[in-house]
Formats: sequence, structure tokens, C-alpha cells
Amino acid sequence: MLASNEKEALHGIDDRISMLEKRLSNAKAARDAYVHHLRGRYPDWKPPLPSLTYPELTYSTLSIRVHI
Repeated sequence: MLASNEKEALHGIDDRISMLEKRLSNAKAARDAYVHHLRGRYPDWKPPLPSLTYPELTYSTLSIRVHI
């Protein structure tokens, strides 16, 4: 059995990991929305690094909420 302070520490770490995963997800959604915007505004625009692939948006950009 874990001591209560160890359980609290593990719970705190889990919370931090969840927060970082949420921030990463929001950052990826914001990046994808911006790439979609650039493609719409400048049809000949290509991403600077050809090895990166940016999926087409399948959701409304209005539903994205970015918290900084």
C-alpha cells in the first residue's frame, strides 16, 4: 500500500500530465486551424517543412477555444 502523501503525489502528477495533454491538444488544433486559414487565403502556400503533414480540418474552427 502507498502512503497517503505518495498517493497525493501520484494524483498531482496525473493532474499535470492531463493538463499538458490538454494543452498539447489545444496547440495542435490551433496549428491546424492556422494552416487551414493559410491554405484558404494563399492556395499556393506550402508548409515550410515538407516532412510535416497537416491534416485537413474536419471540424469548425469556431469551436476551438485556446486558453493561454
